[in-house]
Amino acid sequence: PEPGKSLDDVEKEIRHGLTGFSTKEDGLTNNLILSVLYLQMLLNLKEESPIDATNVENPTVLTGTAMNQDEYLKLCEEEGVRDYFRRFYCCRLYLAYLFRQHSLAEDMVKKCEEVAQLAKFCPSFEIISETFYTGLIAAEALQRRMGDESSSDMERWQQLAMKSLNLLAKWAEEGSEWNFLHKADLLRAEIAVAKGDLDMAISSYQSAIMGAGKSCYINEEALSCERAGIFHVSEGNFEEARLFLIRSQSLYKLWGAHRKSLDVSQLIVNYCP
Repeated sequence: PEPGKSLDDVEKEIRHGLTGFSTKEDGLTNNLILSVLYLQMLLNLKEESPIDATNVENPTVLTGTAMNQDEYLKLCEEEGVRDYFRRFYCCRLYLAYLFRQHSLAEDMVKKCEEVAQLAKFCPSFEIISETFYTGLIAAEALQRRMGDESSSDMERWQQLAMKSLNLLAKWAEEGSEWNFLHKADLLRAEIAVAKGDLDMAISSYQSAIMGAGKSCYINEEALSCERAGIFHVSEGNFEEARLFLIRSQSLYKLWGAHRKSLDVSQLIVNYCP
């Protein structure tokens, strides 16, 4: 979403746009299929369900009141438009990263890469999101493999993380610091964690948080606080972690992502009681 907008704002815009469509009259039009996809992703973030409920549905599965992901994929196959698949994988990639489903996130990165080789076109805002979150997933993959010299894909994840960081830094230098600099700072922090450069990680987290806040990216300020909190948990700095996670929880709630806010609250309960 645009800076300063809540999920409620975005939902209203999407639903307003959908009023101009009729699936019976217009068929599977480009705007309709993508609007429904983004609406379901948004609803997955907003849905307010108890984290410990046994019947909570997987927040990365794009099936709900707006669409059914199996039907979506079937229709995409019938339409034969690869870019629809790429956007679907980007949405699941984003959700998988946010809800720490590491294996799924890595699988979605591979899916995006495969489709990208076949369908080169992708709108700029999609490229930005894919670049940013692919880099974050790659950095986290490196963190999870720290100390495992036998891992065969370390070089691949290192290359992906650095490629994403270089692109974000380049875009920031080209005149869009307000949009890209804090993204680059967060990714730089995550790469620094993977390298064991703790001073760089701490300073970069702070820069990411301040930059996202200054640019009114509530969701990315929340994410930067969350990742800083998780970092401090790993270092045993539980009081510091608690402060960052409480701030993250509050920001996600302000943004309208109640499900994600509850997810962070569970992190606090688990690690910083």
